[in-house]
Amino acid sequence: MVTRDPRVTGLRRRQVEQAVAANVSIRHIPQFERGFIREIKEALAMTTGQLAERLGISQQGVSKLELSEQAGTITLNSLNKVAAEFDCKLVYALVPNHSLSKTLEAHALKAASTILGEPEDSQAVTKLAKQMMIRSSPEIWNNS
Repeated sequence: MVTRDPRVTGLRRRQVEQAVAANVSIRHIPQFERGFIREIKEALAMTTGQLAERLGISQQGVSKLELSEQAGTITLNSLNKVAAEFDCKLVYALVPNHSLSKTLEAHALKAASTILGEPEDSQAVTKLAKQMMIRSSPEIWNNS
């Protein structure tokens, strides 16, 4: 079992939240139905053949990259190679929908409720959930 120092865990959570808050614009990156590869290739007036030559693959290989991007199965390595040929930077991020503290609290309440067999809004559940959060208890993620 991994021992977690609650101070370190809390510090990491705050650092991630601050980094995401400082880069709020990443929440608004457009998603292109046809994918970034095809959109940027066309915006640069580059043909599929030209991109294929630059990547050292066939035109069919470029088409496969475009389709795999649309399907969500493209690798980061492939995207990075294409980005370099477009003089772009690949940005990879997991952006929380809510603050990590809220996510942690919601799961702590569910876990405490399961442990105690009481509703999440009971005082005992709230107290246990807070204790679990303070201890950075891994039990928070069991069955929640």
